[in-house]
Amino acid sequence: MIGYIKGRIEEILGDRVILDNQGIGWEIIVPAAMLDNGLHSGDEIKLYTYLHVREDAMQLFGFFSRDELEIFGMLLNVSGIIDLSFLDSLPIAGLVLMRRMENQSGLGK
Repeated sequence: MIGYIKGRIEEILGDRVILDNQGIGWEIIVPAAMLDNGLHSGDEIKLYTYLHVREDAMQLFGFFSRDELEIFGMLLNVSGIIDLSFLDSLPIAGLVLMRRMENQSGLGK
């Protein structure tokens, strides 16, 4: 597994960034909200990653926080979600806040 990748954004290609880490360009799919937060070529960032392996493709997804990554992993386990385009409309910040509140109050146990 690849836990995270830290590097410089070389290019932004729609829903993906090319992140340069020591001369290797990692193509990473990111939520649209992340791109809307003002990422630009040349920015140094750290992305927590999930490698999605299918019979016909390998895709690397990236998130700013470990909480966002964990929520993404939980959503992948929901029966019926096949198309990963739900990332574009996913209110990850709200889900992260709900999860933190749940952990503090002990509701999730």
